[in-house]
Amino acid sequence: MFSSIKVSKAKQLLPLKSPIELLFESIAFYKEYFWILLGYTAWMIVPIVAYFILSFFPTEQPIVWIASVFVSFVELLIAFWIGIILTIVISKLLTKQKLDIQALQTQTVLLIRPVVLVSILHLLIVLGGALLLIIPGIIFLVWYSFSHLAVILDEQFGTHALTFSRNLIRGRFFRTTYRLLCGPLVIGFFYSVIMGVLFLLIARLTGENIVELLIRETSPVWITTIESIGEIFMIPLMAIYMILLYIDLRLNPLEKSDKVVDVC
Repeated sequence: MFSSIKVSKAKQLLPLKSPIELLFESIAFYKEYFWILLGYTAWMIVPIVAYFILSFFPTEQPIVWIASVFVSFVELLIAFWIGIILTIVISKLLTKQKLDIQALQTQTVLLIRPVVLVSILHLLIVLGGALLLIIPGIIFLVWYSFSHLAVILDEQFGTHALTFSRNLIRGRFFRTTYRLLCGPLVIGFFYSVIMGVLFLLIARLTGENIVELLIRETSPVWITTIESIGEIFMIPLMAIYMILLYIDLRLNPLEKSDKVVDVC
């Protein structure tokens, strides 16, 4: 089911950067522009503080439940806003362009609706594929994984963004999937190790059993708060990696002479 038929005798696929190369580039870029990027992801503190305050009130009260739903909605909006503005900022910093804060804000607001629309289309297609069989759902997930970046960076809207993303991956499905998985898995692994060390240190200081805390049905407030704060630092690195991979795919397309029949 997953195969490519090589037609030309010439080089079939242009070289892509390895996950290790992309990770090292991401870390170097993150270190250089750490405070700029953190300035945007720090907005996630707003829902974190709101959730922390709500945790002191009984969830059975309707007003608390309504407030929690409202905070969740605000958190979703902030997440979309951060995702869009981070993508624009990272792309501009990569190309050494000057950051115009006012223009960035305007561009971000205008892009929220098309990005949300493409994200919903992506989700529906993946769910539809998963309902048919697991494998089609995985294929669609990979094919359209760059659709939101196509909206932001290449002004591809609606189904055009989905097509643009699939065309980037066409003929190199496994190579792209490998890179899509490796980078986030490595970043996620080190994030988990750091969080684990922090949890262990705090548990020892407070005299609590870390294993019992982690296996509880509901995690303590301080654990979820630390996890959320940790994500503020992790999100920019993950975004940089994905954008670098997207740019690498876009700048290294398949040559027209390399006719590949993508049977995925």
